[in-house]
Amino acid sequence: MKKSVGAHIAEEILFATKMSVSVIKKQLQDTKTNKDNCRLPIFAIFGRALTEKRVSGMQIFVSRADNPKKPTVVYIHGGGYINQINPYHWKMILRLCDETGCGAVVPNYPMLPRHTFKDAHRLMLDFYRDLIKETPPERIIFMGDSAGGGLALALALEIKERSLPLPQRLVLISPWVDLGGGAKELNEIDAMLDYDCAILLGKTWADGEDLHDYRISPLYGDFAGLPPVSIYVGTHEIFYYDNLKLRDRLTEAGVDTEIHVGEMMDHVYPLYPIPEGQAAQKEIIKLVSES
Repeated sequence: MKKSVGAHIAEEILFATKMSVSVIKKQLQDTKTNKDNCRLPIFAIFGRALTEKRVSGMQIFVSRADNPKKPTVVYIHGGGYINQINPYHWKMILRLCDETGCGAVVPNYPMLPRHTFKDAHRLMLDFYRDLIKETPPERIIFMGDSAGGGLALALALEIKERSLPLPQRLVLISPWVDLGGGAKELNEIDAMLDYDCAILLGKTWADGEDLHDYRISPLYGDFAGLPPVSIYVGTHEIFYYDNLKLRDRLTEAGVDTEIHVGEMMDHVYPLYPIPEGQAAQKEIIKLVSES
C-alpha cells in the first residue's frame, strides 16, 4: 500500500513539530494557565444551535441532533491530557454533525498540570449522569482520540462498575490505553508522539496511583459487558501494539470489536486532511449514520 502525497507532507510537518521532553516539562510547570475555559475557533459554525453549559463547573458544548432518533456523539478530545481541543477536533465534529444529523456533546474536561485523572473522572461521571437524564444511553456514542480515546474507554469501564447504563457504542481513534507502556521500538517512525514524553505525562496524570488502574490505563480493565467498540490506529505510532492488545482483550471478553489499521499511518490519522484520513472519516460517518 502506498501513502498519498498528502500523507507524506503531513508526516514531514509532524516530524518537524514532534513533542519533546523539554517542552512537556515547561507545560507541566505552567500552573497559571486556566484551561477550564476554551473558545470555539471562528470557523466552527454548526448547522444547528451550539450552546454552552456547565456541569459541576465543567464547560460543555452542546449541539442537538436534528431528529430525536439520531444519536448523540460525546466527543472526548486528545492532547496528552495537557492540551485543549484543537481545530482538527472541531472540524471532525462539525463534519459528523453536518453529514449525519447527529448531536454532539463536547466536554472540556480537567487537564494537566492543575488537574489529574481523579478530577477528570469525577467531573466526567457527573456530566454523564446529567446527560442520561435527557438523552437515552442507547442513543449515546462515546468517541475520542488519543488521550481522549483512553478516557472514553476508562469512563465506560467506570460507568459499568457503578452499574450505570452504558452508551450504545465506542469509537476510539488511536486511544492511549496503557500510560506506562507504548512501543519504544516504534519511536523513530512515530512522527507525532515521543515515548519518553508519553511516560512523563502518564505518570503525572496518574498522580502517584498504580498505572495499571483501569481508570488510568483502561487496557487493564474488565471489558465483559461493554458495548461494541471500533478502533482506528496507524502502524507508525507507539500506541499501535497496545491497540492490537486492546482488540484481543475486548474480543476475548466477548465484546463486539472491529479494528481499522492504517498501514504506514501516523497517530490519529483520521483527523488529518489527507486522503487516508478522509476515507476513515467516511467510515466513521457511516457508522454514526447507521447507529
